[in-house]
Amino acid sequence: MSFEGPLSDRTEIRELIDQYCDAVALRDADRWAKTWADDCVWILPSARSEGKKEVVATWLRIMEGYPFAALCAVPGMIVVEGDRARARVHVEETVADKEGKMTRLWSSYDDELVKSDGRWLFKRRSYSVRHHKQL
Repeated sequence: MSFEGPLSDRTEIRELIDQYCDAVALRDADRWAKTWADDCVWILPSARSEGKKEVVATWLRIMEGYPFAALCAVPGMIVVEGDRARARVHVEETVADKEGKMTRLWSSYDDELVKSDGRWLFKRRSYSVRHHKQL
């Protein structure tokens, strides 16, 4: 079970994933926040944030430490069931900290999504790092 459900919904979900990555690269907190449902949950290896306000505050704190961040995402699974969906997204990340130290990460998200007012949004994103390397 990799890609199931209406192609139009799967395409919209893919565009949501791309918007998320683009907003990170542009450091656009407003655009990044628009990818999340109001009652969302973001699970990171070191933190769990609940609700859009807390999720965005966590992202802003994280981004303070990284003046550069770029993500390239590839969905490995998108399964749509009505107004709910699940996805697995593989991400290659390159980040630079304030001292200019570069790190490359290979990570993934296990996602739950919801369609609200005709738009797909992340309801729950669980992030895990698969591998990382200092550059």
